[in-house]
Amino acid sequence: MTTFDRVSARLRALPPGVRDVLVVVVVGMFTGPDAAVNEPGYRQADWFTWLLLAVSLLALVWRRRWPVPVAVVTGAACAGWALYGHIGELLNLPVIVALYTVAVQGDRRRTRWTGLIASLTSGVVALRVGKDVVNPQGLPVLEMLWPLVPLLLGEVVRTRRQLLDEYAARAARAEADREREAVRRVGEERVRMARELHDVVAHTVTAMRPGGCGPWTRST
Repeated sequence: MTTFDRVSARLRALPPGVRDVLVVVVVGMFTGPDAAVNEPGYRQADWFTWLLLAVSLLALVWRRRWPVPVAVVTGAACAGWALYGHIGELLNLPVIVALYTVAVQGDRRRTRWTGLIASLTSGVVALRVGKDVVNPQGLPVLEMLWPLVPLLLGEVVRTRRQLLDEYAARAARAEADREREAVRRVGEERVRMARELHDVVAHTVTAMRPGGCGPWTRST
């Protein structure tokens, strides 16, 4: 088992509510400092900045129950930061977590539609605010690609889990088949032994009867 598998297993062992709070805390630890300090010459953090952060973190609490609405809320907050003039490398972390949840808890069709909408929305926002604001390192085309990364990761994890569940189900069915076969063989052995015992008893009773072939047969 790899380190990632061990960590995932330990996290899954935690109560769902604890996991949700832990995710919010970790995302807040990275996104908060990034929201607090903006590039010189651009709008600095104010009440609207913290409002968007609070909405994003609060939405993540319900990401497993309503993954798509949470992705919409966190995506809107991320777009709001960009349109408001914030530059940050980790401001999209809440929506990344939300998109991952959409994929890992959904199906391939929902992932495709979510990826298409998220990619187009990110590209439109990039064109609207300009590449210097939304992402100093990239062009709007690159902005259309980043939402696909957490979706692809979620697809890989979900597919892997499905394969593991299928393997576990096959192993369980094989074990059940082996147990049924063992029970059947035991039953057959009991029937065979009962028949042999019946034959022995019947032969003994026949031998004990007068006229039978045994030591108690009367001689003529």
